[in-house]
Amino acid sequence: RDGEDVGLTAPKRLKSSEDTAEYEEWRDERLELGVDPEGLNAQSLDLWYAQICLICSTPISGLSNWPIHANGSKHMSRYLTLGGAKLKDDKHRPDPQLQDAQPIPIQMSMY
Repeated sequence: RDGEDVGLTAPKRLKSSEDTAEYEEWRDERLELGVDPEGLNAQSLDLWYAQICLICSTPISGLSNWPIHANGSKHMSRYLTLGGAKLKDDKHRPDPQLQDAQPIPIQMSMY
């Protein structure tokens, strides 16, 4: 159609200040700040919660995208500005790796 966008994708939602405030609240609930000034644990998955980087307060969709983000200069700069971080002792971060998961037996209903 003449110049009309007929795509099926939704417009990208911009992060609002309300989102940022909520992500920072999550960060404060889960992380202890100022504990890694050398930046040794800047790529830890403990910093990724509900697909949000708790350091940058930004969405990072998918586990495979975490290393790309966590190794970036903006993330590292923000991490060092906060003095580093670690998961609070009373919080638990399940291992997101699924390599130990047992495969589901093949069933006819799968076809």
